[in-house]
Amino acid sequence: MDIFKDFFHIQQKALKRTFKNPRYIIIVSAIIIAGIISTNILSNILFGIVKGGGYFSGLLIYILRVFIIGFLMSILYRAVKDSKSKTLYQNYDFSQFAIKILQIGFILYLVNFLLRTVNGNLYRIIYLISLLVFNALPETIYLEEYDGFNSIVYSVDFFKNNLVNWGLSNIIISLIFYYVMRGQNLLAILNLKDIKGILVSVLIVLLAGIYMIYRGVLFDELNGSSRRKREFMRNFNNE
Repeated sequence: MDIFKDFFHIQQKALKRTFKNPRYIIIVSAIIIAGIISTNILSNILFGIVKGGGYFSGLLIYILRVFIIGFLMSILYRAVKDSKSKTLYQNYDFSQFAIKILQIGFILYLVNFLLRTVNGNLYRIIYLISLLVFNALPETIYLEEYDGFNSIVYSVDFFKNNLVNWGLSNIIISLIFYYVMRGQNLLAILNLKDIKGILVSVLIVLLAGIYMIYRGVLFDELNGSSRRKREFMRNFNNE
């Protein structure tokens, strides 16, 4: 019973902090939209108009995505750690996050290269398990000071220590997103052909922005804590 009480209390606290500073939801959502549009434009130019080939075009798109994700993580860091700030436009340094992303990207490339010889069904099973076990990796990148490899290790340790409070909630929300988006990723979800498509796209992106901030806040609440410690603090604060 204490496990479920702790689960609902920590979720309530994380949701309350998520909406404490709504402007970050708008900023994160705007960056997601700008990132999707800019990536699609560059892809169309390289593979459509210019017909640029192979590795060079892929490298340019990859660098752009690293730039966008790094900048997005710098905003998410501020949303989680500095939600009381009254300044909207600030100097967001994303270089430290971009370096981690490149390090992790290289490690994942090597792992994926080694797994190419694995049977298709086994590969899919390994992929799904990896998505689950490394689920907290994005938050570890921008909320912890580890390098790329140690971020991977720490994310696994964090997941192991927070199977219910982190794992259960994120599995449920991920399944809801998968159903709503019909298995598509955010890069393919934008539909600007009509009013209905635009409204649906904006709604999904806003929900994605809320979810990203919620994940960061939840990670911050759980990181370095324990159920007993949280229970003690609740009793101490009469919550």
